[in-house]
Amino acid sequence: MPSVKAPLFILHGANDNTIDPRHSKKLYNAYLGRKERHLIPNTGHNSPWGQDRSPYLDQLFTFLRASK
Repeated sequence: MPSVKAPLFILHGANDNTIDPRHSKKLYNAYLGRKERHLIPNTGHNSPWGQDRSPYLDQLFTFLRASK
């Protein structure tokens, strides 16, 4: 990922059986730029949005504002 220059925001379901959360951790660890990674408890691959999404949207918007 050394050629990537954009900030990295990862939101991943902690119980994802399609793409194991360890993969997002590897991406996160490999990236040297500005980054955040958030695991959503009790969620799978496409289910994070079935919960109250406001805490995660707040984190995303804060990250984006700081990335200007």
